Amino acid sequence: MFKIEEFNYFKENFHNQDDIFRDYSHIFRKFWDNFILNNEVDIIDDSDIDPIIRLIDINGKGNTKNSIAIAKALIRMGQWYRAFRSIKGNKEIKESINRIFNTNNDIELIEYINDFEKLNKEHKNGLTGKNAIILNGILCLYNPSYYLSALSLDHRIKIVKYLCNIDISNENYGNKIIKSNRMILDYFKKLNILVSPRTISCFLYKIKQTWDNNSENIDEENINNEEQLFVLEKYFEDFLVGNWETTDLGKKYTLIYSDDGELLSQQYKTDIGKIDLLVKEKSTDNYVVIELKRNQSSDDTVGQISRYMGWIKEKLANNNLVKGIIISYSKDEKLYYALKSVPNIELLLYRISFTLIEEK
Repeated sequence: MFKIEEFNYFKENFHNQDDIFRDYSHIFRKFWDNFILNNEVDIIDDSDIDPIIRLIDINGKGNTKNSIAIAKALIRMGQWYRAFRSIKGNKEIKESINRIFNTNNDIELIEYINDFEKLNKEHKNGLTGKNAIILNGILCLYNPSYYLSALSLDHRIKIVKYLCNIDISNENYGNKIIKSNRMILDYFKKLNILVSPRTISCFLYKIKQTWDNNSENIDEENINNEEQLFVLEKYFEDFLVGNWETTDLGKKYTLIYSDDGELLSQQYKTDIGKIDLLVKEKSTDNYVVIELKRNQSSDDTVGQISRYMGWIKEKLANNNLVKGIIISYSKDEKLYYALKSVPNIELLLYRISFTLIEEK
């Protein structure tokens, strides 16, 4: 257990962020009113959502190492886009979250969140994923004086176990979110540590090694270190996932989700690396491996997608047919001829269009 002296030393050297997060909350509430609840706004663009993601996720597009955000959420941009568009596009989801926003009674919150989880089960948007990272992120952003910025339920459960010696892992969804928040805040309050949830969260991650002994933890600093650049559009992959249903690919293929609604398709993990996108063909239910050709050679591209297709065929597809799609920005004669002798791999070219709209 940590000592009070540890916290006092931390606090003396910690730059208080409460004013920053009050400003963040104000920005998010304006976004919620002006874009999400405003029926005169039909569609929200990536450019509308990006500033909000930057406030929640340190890895958000446009943030730097000096940026301040709620957490290293480890949520890819495409999943953030899908989550916010799902809120905007579904009246019941929007109203359910708004109801949660507008109460600070723990008993009601638990009830409303459990209702929301049931409502959202059929929607593949990541809002009620196993660790509730997206939901906890927007709750904290809406009301940082009430919610911890420790977003992962897995982390919260470990913290509660460490502080209170109580296991809440088998509680219902609402309990795990609200009860963990309350138990952690109350623990510090009993120690007469009267600081904000943000300060408590930062301290807990400062002493993370004391409550999280998982030797398989992901190195959050380096998770996105792979170069993922296109010639003109650095974020094409995220754009593709975030707008999947409106693309030509989305008409033929479906994204893959876990049972609890978390997106698995993007950067799908295998024993031999990460697949850019793993999807399923609607007409056959066959797996389709999609790789985005970046700055590697044509031979490397074909070899890579072939390896992934072989792995999927053996590990997931029970040796049924697996197809492949390579997406490239420019025509590549070498790639074209290489694919002539490789079955079941299609080559697609993408284009980015820019439109200037006169300000009225």
